[in-house]
Amino acid sequence: MLYYLYHNDYSHNVVDPPDITEALLHVRVYLIADKHFIRHLRETAAKKLAAAVGTSWKTDAFTEAVAEVYAFTNGMDRDKDFAHKLRTIVLNVARQKAATLFAPGEKDSKFQEMARSAPEFALDIAKALVSQTWPPQYQLEPRYRRYRCPRCTVTFYAAINDNDSYEHSCLMAHVLPGKSSHYRGSAWRLYSY
Repeated sequence: MLYYLYHNDYSHNVVDPPDITEALLHVRVYLIADKHFIRHLRETAAKKLAAAVGTSWKTDAFTEAVAEVYAFTNGMDRDKDFAHKLRTIVLNVARQKAATLFAPGEKDSKFQEMARSAPEFALDIAKALVSQTWPPQYQLEPRYRRYRCPRCTVTFYAAINDNDSYEHSCLMAHVLPGKSSHYRGSAWRLYSY
């Protein structure tokens, strides 16, 4: 922190002990800056943390950073700027790389062990993954609309024309076998929003 006060920046090179990872350093600098109300240092640490975890997500450094963030913000109000900013940074990377980080073959990875031992992180990543309802490839295609299945109330996106027939793979098919989610396009329009 003293280096920052003189140079208006800090780097991983001037840190003692040198065995601390870059991502973990930025988390700790953020925590110190927040404690001492040094807003610019906190913003600098957040930017550097985002860059560091964006490139180190495959390493144990990312796992350590996530664990540190959740250890220091455990039980805090998620809407507090302090907790929200740090958690958002690590959650964005974890959400984007979830397919690799939570891959079945990686069952004994340090990341998955950390996720099992940090229930708030597990809850946050589950919420982040569930809220991904709009696949990126569809974002720029106006022909895709959002629909809600009348049987299971699941939200999904599809390109359904009025003259087409479309059947949604309904979650309730085994519970309500007599009903169908097979409608013509004009009928699906009733369930779009």
